[in-house]
Amino acid sequence: MRSESDVPFPAILSLSGPGEVYDAVRMLRSKLFTQAHLVILFQIFVILAATLACMFAGPFAKVSLRSTRTIKQKNTEVLRAWSGDGPYGSSHSDNVKWNDTITSLDKAGFPYDALLDYLPSSAVPWTFAQSE
Repeated sequence: MRSESDVPFPAILSLSGPGEVYDAVRMLRSKLFTQAHLVILFQIFVILAATLACMFAGPFAKVSLRSTRTIKQKNTEVLRAWSGDGPYGSSHSDNVKWNDTITSLDKAGFPYDALLDYLPSSAVPWTFAQSE
């Protein structure tokens, strides 16, 4: 940097990220705290504040919500249509449930080309009514 330049250094330096802040601080060192570099010092504080706010936004949101689990388990009369391992994987008793459901639909006279609005229990006998 030449001291007799026509354009002052702070006028051409623009910082936009923590990496550029690091480079500017290393380059300017103690000159950063002079009157001529106040604009750069202000940019550094704004960038560091924004970076810290973004870093801690997730943990602050998690603490402010005070809940770590929002999914609640509920038993439903639905047969799962997925397979695989883990908590959402298929179980061995699902084939029995499917067989019971198919048998119940056959006994009720339910047509194969129609859709159910809900799955009735296979433990209680029922009859399909086209008018409903």
